[in-house]
Amino acid sequence: MTPRNDFVLVRRVKPDAVTAGGIHIPDLAQEKRMETRIEAIGPGAFLSTGVRCPAALADLHVGDRVIVSRYGGIAVEDNPDLYLVREQEIIMVLPLTGGSPAPKTKEKH
Repeated sequence: MTPRNDFVLVRRVKPDAVTAGGIHIPDLAQEKRMETRIEAIGPGAFLSTGVRCPAALADLHVGDRVIVSRYGGIAVEDNPDLYLVREQEIIMVLPLTGGSPAPKTKEKH
């Protein structure tokens, strides 16, 4: 599946049911934030001049974890975990869970 224009196909990620301290959180008490993982990205929207503008989607990549607006998106009928959201509905790109590598610095000789 490839989304059209500035749509992004995302898959809902289930939140952890255990806190860092080992406490189990029941489903009813969990925050209903929309943490998702990008599955596919559309080619970009058309400007009023008729030129396609993919620049807005350039910082998004397949596999990125993102937070989308709670009531945003269109659920895909075949799979309730898949949503189509517009680029404007993506609130934040989350960092990788493994931590990022240290920035490279030049060694002094």
